[in-house]
Amino acid sequence: MTNEKKRYKVTIFGQEYTLISSEHDEYLLEAAHLVDTAMKEIASKTVSVDQSKVAVMAALHMASSLAQARSAAQQQEQRCQALVGALDALFV
Repeated sequence: MTNEKKRYKVTIFGQEYTLISSEHDEYLLEAAHLVDTAMKEIASKTVSVDQSKVAVMAALHMASSLAQARSAAQQQEQRCQALVGALDALFV
């Protein structure tokens, strides 16, 4: 991440947004694509097309995925620490 801020135009769920960020282009554009895809998928499966409700449901879905990924990463970190401990014990 650099300190230089850039302006980006993205379209999410049919609405154009201008974003200003110092994040790398690739990450920001991928994030916008993920949000757009999630909202479109949810809208296609629900009766409600209220944009704010679809946005909240998409946010909840993405937050749930993030929580699962964090939990999996934490479990992997604990497993790695246990393996390092086992290796250390072999060489002591």
